[in-house]
Amino acid sequence: MENNKIYRFLILLTFFSISLFAQTQLQQRELLTTKEKTWIQNLTHPLKIGITQIPNQVLKDSKGYRGYSIDLFKKIESHLHMKFQYVYYTSWNKLVKAAKNREVDIIFLAQKTEKRLKLYNFTDVILLQHNKILTLNNNKNEIEIEDLYNKKVAVVNNSAISEYIKLNFPKIKLIGTKSETDSLNLLLNKKADYTIAEPVRISYYIKKNNIENVHIAGTFPYDYKLRIATRNDIPIINILLNKALEMIPSTQRKALTLKWDYEKEIFFDKQLLINISIIMSIIIVFLIYLTTLNRKLKKAQKALHKINATLEQRVKLEVQKNIKKEKLMLQQSRLAQMGELLSMIAHQWKQPLNVLAILNQSVHFKYHKNKLDNDFIDYFHKNSQKQINHMSNTIDDFSNFFKPEKEKTHFCINKTIEHILEMINPIFIKNNIDIEVDTKDEFIIKGYQNELGQAILNIINNAKDALLEKDLQNKKIDISLKQSDNNIELTISDNAGGIPDELIQKIFEPYFSTKNEKKGTGIGLYMTKIIIEDHMKGKLIVQNGENGAIFCIELPITEEK
Repeated sequence: MENNKIYRFLILLTFFSISLFAQTQLQQRELLTTKEKTWIQNLTHPLKIGITQIPNQVLKDSKGYRGYSIDLFKKIESHLHMKFQYVYYTSWNKLVKAAKNREVDIIFLAQKTEKRLKLYNFTDVILLQHNKILTLNNNKNEIEIEDLYNKKVAVVNNSAISEYIKLNFPKIKLIGTKSETDSLNLLLNKKADYTIAEPVRISYYIKKNNIENVHIAGTFPYDYKLRIATRNDIPIINILLNKALEMIPSTQRKALTLKWDYEKEIFFDKQLLINISIIMSIIIVFLIYLTTLNRKLKKAQKALHKINATLEQRVKLEVQKNIKKEKLMLQQSRLAQMGELLSMIAHQWKQPLNVLAILNQSVHFKYHKNKLDNDFIDYFHKNSQKQINHMSNTIDDFSNFFKPEKEKTHFCINKTIEHILEMINPIFIKNNIDIEVDTKDEFIIKGYQNELGQAILNIINNAKDALLEKDLQNKKIDISLKQSDNNIELTISDNAGGIPDELIQKIFEPYFSTKNEKKGTGIGLYMTKIIIEDHMKGKLIVQNGENGAIFCIELPITEEK
């Protein structure tokens, strides 16, 4: 009975918020800031766009360059009031090599992969293209992916689909080529059994060379979600392109896809409506799952407190002697943070769920009024997919944040802090807590990035809880990062009045907590000290300042390898 009330409350709360936020979210458009306009004006030379011939994205002839990407960049130029310089490469491999060497600032269109994320930032999806399995007419008509095992398949070297096949289908014998034309020639000369390509591209070469004996034998389970790639060491380029793309009306974008033969790649049918309904159902079930998980956490906390009297001293001794028990307590600390995780995800999903719900209601209304036309279906598809992608990325962010690490790595602590603040920002806005950050210089350290992030999150959450207990007009947390000799010094302070003198020396003891059993397990700050001093070889101290508690973390600086 109690479970049903919680589930109904979650669903009603989500849909009730629709009327307050949905309209402004649908109409919001990003504009350039003064700083961004100044950056454009101060450019000493045009940004370089690396291109190569990929029908119908980029085509080269005696008149110059044309194609979908060229037309799209012209529209971006008009919105940003700037000009680009096109740098042509004779093959995709040469373009990729030039981009790695920072010879170009932008790659016209590319698939986002883990390997490429180390070098580039990516915009939202520009084109969605479906890959097909091609073969000669004398081969089997309809094939499955298993039919490619131990067969020779020609694909372009360093392409996203080449990386995908190597990772997921090692039984396929890949033949690397310089271009799709080379892959097609290998197929025609029977040096390859199959090739994999996107129909718009390959049809261009088939028409150009008057080829008649190649046909589609099946669909390959990998779609090209093409985006504009930009140098990740100049992140403002990605920001500017995303804003410019948002400024281009959807009608103009659809006109471009029709002009360059891509309209057939974008479709919508009743099955898609069913799939979206299923996804929304999964989202609601996941919220219910998180609620159940939180309830189990509270039960575990109660059980933990019941045995504290006999377990506390034993754990203190065993933690120092036994690494396994230290790992157990680290897991308990992560479990204790799941309550915060539930709240964070709920806030992150609030707006996209609002938008999805209003879109779903609009489809229902227009369907019954016989007003469900193609324009609205395209509008619904684009906006609903955007919200679903946002929620999927949110889940990835939180799951990666709590993923255990086996080896130490070099990482930028500034980016770790930025990631934490992005996750917790909705909760702090809701509670009117202002966070000011002073991190002018970037610092590289070696250690366990996720563990350090959880330690920092523990300190910030303790500051938040202390502020919520006070009746303050201006709740504030200050975070600063600076160099001190050969160390970096991270300071986190609040204006909650400080920690009582009789308790300040006890806060790092295991199972010591000033909170009630519903809010605290008493292991958060203990594990924070273990992570920083034992795992990261740093130092953690706490003291009271003029307005509140000050936590100071010292970590050794390392050079990135």
